[in-house]
Amino acid sequence: MSRKRSRKRPRRTSGETLSFSGNTLRWATGTLFAVLVLLAIIGSVKVRQSVWGDERFHLENWHLDVGELPDWVTDEIHDELVGVRLCAEDERLSLFEPGVLDRVRAALEGLSWTAAVQIHGIHYPTGEEPGSVVLELRLRRPVAVVERAGLYYLSDGNGLRLGYSYESSPSEWFAVPEIIGLQDGGDLPEEGESWTSRDVQQGIEVARILMENRIHADFPRRHIRAIDLTNLHGRIAPRESEIVLWCEGQQLAWGRSPISAGARSVSVPQLVANLRYVLSHPETFGGLALIHLHRKPERLTGRWLDRG
Repeated sequence: MSRKRSRKRPRRTSGETLSFSGNTLRWATGTLFAVLVLLAIIGSVKVRQSVWGDERFHLENWHLDVGELPDWVTDEIHDELVGVRLCAEDERLSLFEPGVLDRVRAALEGLSWTAAVQIHGIHYPTGEEPGSVVLELRLRRPVAVVERAGLYYLSDGNGLRLGYSYESSPSEWFAVPEIIGLQDGGDLPEEGESWTSRDVQQGIEVARILMENRIHADFPRRHIRAIDLTNLHGRIAPRESEIVLWCEGQQLAWGRSPISAGARSVSVPQLVANLRYVLSHPETFGGLALIHLHRKPERLTGRWLDRG
């Protein structure tokens, strides 16, 4: 009698079993990693919301540390610098906002007084003190005062109008001359914009030269009080100096502005040298009402004061 051979179901090999276990492990690991990432994201969002909601890190509650400013900076200018608005009135600007320090720099550079801004660091708030941004500012220095319609405006050496208007001339405080005798001042520029009048620019150019050559600093008792443009373009006397400097009642004939289209009899360095010589020797020139700076040194003559 023949026996029927029973057929056994083939068994998986050990390799197939390991393969199934490996797939299961990889799937579990991937799921766990995804869960951890999700938890990290949720946690970071909550941390971010918590930090951004913290009033201590809102820059409107911080102050700007602008360090030591030049002596000529008034309290009003200082307050304008440290009180600059960093964001819109209905906006809240967090220290952790991307590009926040660039916004601080841009806000300050938007002021007419500010030529350049460097950010040196930040001081985080403590339980007693608010946070602060530590800055170094390079300011635009006023060189002249320009009067328009009874108000007075400061200008830097590039002809930019600086700051607000003044009801009385700030010439003495800033130790800069006032430009007088203007017939055509052109349109009044906005704060931080340039004077468009060529006549105003000619006066400002002379003021810039005086400032850069430290005339006011080196002769504090003999200030140049005004730059008189009454005879600009020879309107009154074609043969006389177009620009006159006023110093303690004396007229110092400057000639033409360096940006004038007309010819000049001496160079700017010679003009400055002549001016320094005159201011340094009041015993020699003190009795003269008018001194011709725009002539060569050997011809530094003038007109005597009328004693009669």
